[in-house]
Amino acid sequence: MKLLQLSLAVTLASTLLFGPSYQSFAASTTINSPVLLQINEYNILYTYPKQPYIDSKQRLIVPLRAVSELLGASVSYNAELKQAIIEKNGKEIILTESSNKIIVDGVVKTMDTVPVVYKQSFMLPIRVLLDNMNLRGTHDSQTGILHLEDEAINGFNMVKSIKESDIPPDRIANQNGILPTTFNLTLSELSENKLQQGNINLSAKNISGISIPKGKEDLHVIVIFNNTFQMEADLNPTTEQLRPRPALIKDQVFQQKTEFTAGNYGDYLKYILVVGRILK
Repeated sequence: MKLLQLSLAVTLASTLLFGPSYQSFAASTTINSPVLLQINEYNILYTYPKQPYIDSKQRLIVPLRAVSELLGASVSYNAELKQAIIEKNGKEIILTESSNKIIVDGVVKTMDTVPVVYKQSFMLPIRVLLDNMNLRGTHDSQTGILHLEDEAINGFNMVKSIKESDIPPDRIANQNGILPTTFNLTLSELSENKLQQGNINLSAKNISGISIPKGKEDLHVIVIFNNTFQMEADLNPTTEQLRPRPALIKDQVFQQKTEFTAGNYGDYLKYILVVGRILK
């Protein structure tokens, strides 16, 4: 697949919240997972250092960094107390590693699972934000996907640049006509002397309720590194570089493979977002 790459500087915070070490990955990492989280039109497949996942208490877990960048919360971490402090919508929540006690605006509450640290990143249940920060969210019991509506994602610098580089909105007939359901991600080791590479195999379903004509399917994959992003060059004028877009019948399930390579040495994969849309 032809990918478009643009560069964007990003300010990073402490290692626990944001930065990897060059020993973070084995020779390669393989992830098989259902899609579990959607923010507005963006299906969130991967979040460094671990994709959104369901823990033993059946709670959806995400990295603190994603809460900051994708949901626009102000976050900080107290290494001595092992506490994450999150502020959003006029609310403050304090979570402690391995503790089911949280403090919401000074009031102690209890949750049914605990935050953990994974590869130097603080991971927390997103339900805490839904219950205590006035976030709008619905859980689809059939797909298992949590849908959040929050305009803060559009304030993330990477997403701003993605929107500026994307196809015009008037070329899109349906922003959510295709649902990515599961994915297989293979990711190379992070190395000072090698560009990080990966490939993602997506399964998706036509949920538009109608057949999609040839050329109109747009399962749009966006790969975000720490300093760059890549996405399909929908407007590439060189026709032989455009991927085929076969017709899809109603409710058809199909697969798509995307390969990607970091643009710079030291770039590491932060997010994979997918928008399942239909073109006019």
